[in-house]
Amino acid sequence: ECRSDSAMSEEALAAALLASLGVEKYEAGVVGIVLEQMHRSVQSILTEAREAALHAGRETIGVEDLELVEDLAADDGYCASPLPSREAMFDLARACNARPLRVHDGHGLRLPPNDCLLTGQCYQLAPKELLGAAAHQQQPLVVPPQPQQPQQHQVPMAPPPPGTTT
Repeated sequence: ECRSDSAMSEEALAAALLASLGVEKYEAGVVGIVLEQMHRSVQSILTEAREAALHAGRETIGVEDLELVEDLAADDGYCASPLPSREAMFDLARACNARPLRVHDGHGLRLPPNDCLLTGQCYQLAPKELLGAAAHQQQPLVVPPQPQQPQQHQVPMAPPPPGTTT
């Protein structure tokens, strides 16, 4: 195969990256995938840095543009530092789970009042006085809710404009 020196140096860089992460055995295609991901990452960073430079009124990308892109990526949750080890994550989880959950005053699921529920009752149970009369009928007595009387609003009339007749 005929490869250029820059391609060889990129492959050597990818192999060095894999070795620094402790990866000793890998298939031949892994180096190509690592190179492709490196190119995508660099392209994304440089594109954002170029947009930052253009926004600042500059034609060339400066170090401050790259630092800005890094700061913005950190704000979005990206972190260049490695994640904690699995054991450290388990220790954090144990410490967090050791604290008991706060229990509210009441028992069970806390729901809003019935008048605030979209699935609230559309009926009212009969008062106890009516239940005694309905007990011999062996049927539950349900009283439909009383519709509210519409409120009539008096809208004041504006006086007619001058020069008009009524």
